[in-house]
Amino acid sequence: MSQCKNFEFYGTYSRDWELGFDEVDVMLHPGDDEDIALTSAWDNFDAFVESLEVALSSRTFIPSDIYLIYDDDAVYKAVLQKVL
Repeated sequence: MSQCKNFEFYGTYSRDWELGFDEVDVMLHPGDDEDIALTSAWDNFDAFVESLEVALSSRTFIPSDIYLIYDDDAVYKAVLQKVL
């Protein structure tokens, strides 16, 4: 029912990931003024984790999937410890 996607990035290359996702969104939806992908790059670890906690706790009746994709095992484990 909803085509909106949220992408939250944290880490060394978070700004690069955010920019890349924004560019792909524009390429896939040329001329569309509405953002299909909402992207955020976080500099603060606790703020990043809080955004994930909000997403996990505010799921609505619309089915949704949440994926945690990582390239740093230590960050992944630290996130899991805080959100679980």
